Amino acid sequence: ARLRQLDPAAADKIDPRNVRRTIRALEVCLSSGKSFSELGQANPPPFAVEITLLDMERQALYARIDTRVDRMIEQGLVAEVEGLAAKGYGWELPSMSGLGYKQIGEYLRGELALDAAIANIKYATHRFVRHQYAWFRKFQIADLKFQIGAA
Repeated sequence: ARLRQLDPAAADKIDPRNVRRTIRALEVCLSSGKSFSELGQANPPPFAVEITLLDMERQALYARIDTRVDRMIEQGLVAEVEGLAAKGYGWELPSMSGLGYKQIGEYLRGELALDAAIANIKYATHRFVRHQYAWFRKFQIADLKFQIGAA
């Protein structure tokens, strides 16, 4: 209702069940004094844009992700998430729903075994990578790829 008062156009476009987008639109309206819908209009930048996409064979990338997740666990991800929860950071916070935090939270709440939580982090990160590839595909920049190997 408050967003509809401040920015009817944004209220019409945002699903009222999408609390994060609704809150973000309200934050923008209240902090900038301008409507979210007005600020969200696409205007081309006044400069040339160059896009560079680093690419790697998918299985090699997944192997690097898996190694990184294992290293994060070894370096204390469980203790970090446990410490945040102990300080009162609620599981419902957006920051606690990020890759790794969500799955370790499920482990700490007894919903998953640690090995299942780790497997879920790896799977979710692989999925995130696939989404990034799909997002970049819309730019039709295949000719701009720079192939990198495992370092």
